[in-house]
Amino acid sequence: MAADPAPAGCDVLRFGELECNRRSRQVLLAGAPLPLSTAEFDLLWLLASRAGEVIGRESLLESLRDLGFDGEDRSLDARVSRLRKKLDERGDLDRIKTVRSQGYLFRPGDSA
Repeated sequence: MAADPAPAGCDVLRFGELECNRRSRQVLLAGAPLPLSTAEFDLLWLLASRAGEVIGRESLLESLRDLGFDGEDRSLDARVSRLRKKLDERGDLDRIKTVRSQGYLFRPGDSA
């Protein structure tokens, strides 16, 4: 499996009102728990730990499942969609962006 991209010893990431705790595997948004599946948390942590950087689909799939991208797998898109919906429902709009033909980007700043 690919190495964890979070800085060594980093267990909490904060972006405005969004807080991700790797040790407890909890996410808080505006102080309230955001219920995520294990797969959704793993995706959010991976994207947030590389905030501001476009991460390719193949790299995400390899990091999350230790599998190569076959061009047909849409499970990552479904996972991103579910994660976006949960964030959007709680007011954290447009945090995860699709960068066409490149991958996904976690926006570290406040959403515009």
